[in-house]
Amino acid sequence: MPLQANSMKRHTGVLQFIDDFNDAMFMGYTPELSTGVWVGYDQPRSLGHDETGGRLAAPIWTAYMRQVLRQSPVEDFRVPGGVTLVLVDLDARGEVTRVEVVRWAGFGLDEATVDTVRQLHFFPAMRNGVAVPLRVLLRYNFRKPAP
Repeated sequence: MPLQANSMKRHTGVLQFIDDFNDAMFMGYTPELSTGVWVGYDQPRSLGHDETGGRLAAPIWTAYMRQVLRQSPVEDFRVPGGVTLVLVDLDARGEVTRVEVVRWAGFGLDEATVDTVRQLHFFPAMRNGVAVPLRVLLRYNFRKPAP
């Protein structure tokens, strides 16, 4: 059962690639629950070519989380105070072409945030060996300036 992008709303996770396909891991979480799945042998040996966390561990994680959370309400991740969300469009070279503050935390730093992001350079996003434009959502955690 492949893990589909929309198979579980408001859940997220990361997979781990480890040398020679000896281990496959997937760590995932919701706002209230964290779960990790490891697949491997007690004595190190290859699981097989291309047997990664996405192929082996993520489907186990998905089946487990669906069962555990089947009667739980869908919850959004809470964004703590002081976090600014900035939407950034990048061209195929990784250069910033547009910056938009979509959630502001306050402190009067709007223009400073936009100016800082405009000066950043990102590595180009690649699809099938070709650089492509990309839209990213950055999160900044500002601390309120001391009086």
